[in-house]
Amino acid sequence: MDGGVEILLQLRSPGKVSWPNCWDISTAGKINVSETVLDAAVREALEEIGLSIDREKLYYIFSDHHFGKYEEIRDVFLYRIYGDKKFNFNDGEVSDLKWFSLPELKSWLLDDDPKEKIVPHSDAYFSQLFEHLECLAAREKL
Repeated sequence: MDGGVEILLQLRSPGKVSWPNCWDISTAGKINVSETVLDAAVREALEEIGLSIDREKLYYIFSDHHFGKYEEIRDVFLYRIYGDKKFNFNDGEVSDLKWFSLPELKSWLLDDDPKEKIVPHSDAYFSQLFEHLECLAAREKL
């Protein structure tokens, strides 16, 4: 990161059934039987991008109820990464990662014909995400 708040997005692998070759939030996945939401978040980060995270440092920001092919409740967390980290694409679900500044991501979402596609989420989803990231950015400037 260049000192500002940035968000890490993943490029979904071309072999993914849903949204192949589209950018999305860094890690996500289903909760296994007997797992907690936090257990799943830790597991998915390790599986998808090779990042060991501390569950105690996951910061819950909101939940999003999604009705698509399946009904889903998406719990969204922030995780702070300081410095350079080495990422590995362990399970074949991710083909690339890229840091985006908040203005870059907002501009991309407003583009009617972007060069690269992003997995669609509701306006409420992105509104809540940006609200929390902007609050974090404001605190960083203090």
